[in-house]
Amino acid sequence: MANIEIYTSSLCPYCYEAKRILNRYAVSYHEISIIMILGWKFPNNKFKSMLHRTGGKKTVPQIIINDDYYGDEDTLKVDEAAGKLAEILSQ
Repeated sequence: MANIEIYTSSLCPYCYEAKRILNRYAVSYHEISIIMILGWKFPNNKFKSMLHRTGGKKTVPQIIINDDYYGDEDTLKVDEAAGKLAEILSQ
């Protein structure tokens, strides 16, 4: 089973969509909460870690699979539509 980490914010509808997709595949994931107020992210260590691990992506959600940057909720949707998501999540 893949090691999945997802950077999220409690106020982000895209984060809820990403988690809904992951939950549909019954995979476990580690959620890393990013503090966000009106689109502004608090520049703490979690946010800095997200920037480093994603090549500078500032939006949430951001997904890491097996320590490699994967993408966001749109990436999940594209791979799901292509029938590749189950395989990706099971690696």
